[in-house]
Amino acid sequence: MIRGYPRSPSVRAGGTLTLHVSSDAPAFRVEWRRQGATLEAMTGAATGRLPGHAIPEGPPDRDWAWPAYDFEVPADWRSGVYLAMLVETDDEGNTLDGSPLGEALFVVRAPESGPT
Repeated sequence: MIRGYPRSPSVRAGGTLTLHVSSDAPAFRVEWRRQGATLEAMTGAATGRLPGHAIPEGPPDRDWAWPAYDFEVPADWRSGVYLAMLVETDDEGNTLDGSPLGEALFVVRAPESGPT
């Protein structure tokens, strides 16, 4: 089982998104989608193989200490709602058959504007 959540619910385009992920699979990858009229795959933006670590959930009022993974959000991503699709893989990066996907929802905001 794979689950994840963003450290912050929103990030500026060109900024860094931190995801906390727990997985009992040996590895996982992240595929990015933008929600608009349809769910749009962000081409060329999937991650490579990342190590999985199974960490149990904790009480709702405490940090669960799930491993953190930082991702640079491309500066050309439009403002909107995005999904980080968490895909479990084996050690070679092959998708595990029948494994559920995890999803983490976040918002991309416009890049910070400079002085006018």
